[in-house]
Amino acid sequence: MPLLEQTKKKITIRLIVISLFCAIVIVALFLFLKSRPNSSQPSTSQVPSAINIGVHINDSPGFNSLRDGQRNGFDIDLANFIAEGLGRHPNFVPMTIDARDQNLRAKYVDLVVSTYSISDKRIAGGIIFAGPYIRTYQGILVRKDDDSILSTNDLASKTVCVTNGSTSKDKLNELKKSIPLISTDRDTFSQCLEDLKNPSANVAAVTSDAAVLQGHAHADQALKFIPEIIIPGTYEKYGIGLSKDNMELCHQVATLLKEFVNKQWNSSFSANLQVDQALNARELKPDPSNIDTESCRTD
Repeated sequence: MPLLEQTKKKITIRLIVISLFCAIVIVALFLFLKSRPNSSQPSTSQVPSAINIGVHINDSPGFNSLRDGQRNGFDIDLANFIAEGLGRHPNFVPMTIDARDQNLRAKYVDLVVSTYSISDKRIAGGIIFAGPYIRTYQGILVRKDDDSILSTNDLASKTVCVTNGSTSKDKLNELKKSIPLISTDRDTFSQCLEDLKNPSANVAAVTSDAAVLQGHAHADQALKFIPEIIIPGTYEKYGIGLSKDNMELCHQVATLLKEFVNKQWNSSFSANLQVDQALNARELKPDPSNIDTESCRTD
């Protein structure tokens, strides 16, 4: 074979080998890139598995109690239902009443489920709510052996304890305009209860939501709820709190809340909340249709 033809044949073979090698490299690179997650779309492993939910730092019988490392109560049932519906694991973050707004705005928690009253003041401060999930009025809790307080007028010249950061404080301040009572503020509800049971503290009553007070009266035989006393003002409506810039999550939570009210509200209420005829389930349970109209509003 002439030298020229041999050279041409070698060159042809080399070109074929190089072409095959390049084709293999291109296919391998394509398969590698296809197997990688799109940088613009988070992979499943990048989505957080937990959702941080703010709850009461102290026991609130019927709503949130901590026993042997396990939380239970109506609020906890609701929080677990919402977390499961979102495909997330609930991480409960204890906090005081007056820290709820701040912790939501600071993104310390995603949700707050802690007998959190929906109010225009909170909404104006950057909080939105999915709700309501319970409605209740403001009431009074006294010592079991105290028969001197039967009406709001009997609170005159007596000291009433209220928790900082609560809507109950606003309503008590309104009541003070017509009745010369003495108010004292505490950072936690448990501190008010301690003062009430301690005669030297000179606290005659504690005010809060009636549903909460009845839970404490049932849990502590030294205390008594006065169903005849209603602090003037509108009903309290509990909602699930979120930061106002978490609107998409708010609508998701509202949808799940409607499902909870329709499917699980009655059983959770019966299992957790012991209330007498003065405050029955019919008065406490919200109309599911109101959840659509009242949730996630910003004004």
